[in-house]
Amino acid sequence: MTNEEIAKEISQYPLTAIATGLLNIEHLKEKLTQSTGEEFISDPIKIPEAERRKLFGERLRMIRKLRGFTQAEFAERLGVSKSFVTNCECGRREPSNRNLISMARILNVSADWLLDIPVVE
Repeated sequence: MTNEEIAKEISQYPLTAIATGLLNIEHLKEKLTQSTGEEFISDPIKIPEAERRKLFGERLRMIRKLRGFTQAEFAERLGVSKSFVTNCECGRREPSNRNLISMARILNVSADWLLDIPVVE
């Protein structure tokens, strides 16, 4: 299944359901695996860098909007330029560790969630 097909599948759910965890991502992964016969891999280490930055940007944009921040407001709270936030959301730039931690705190999420790193139990 291509990234576009995955995005189409996920787009059927409201953003709030995805962001708040009401959508069971593991169930969605199983469904996608069953439909293709191939395992859906969300391991960030196995995703190419450009794709990883794009996914991070999409997640950052989604949660920023859900929290009610404009790019300018978020940039001001973060202490960076609006273009920095835009570049992060478009996948052209990655934040430093310091900015990543600040982003997570401002948006009230974990850095792992922003980076889409699964929790290992």
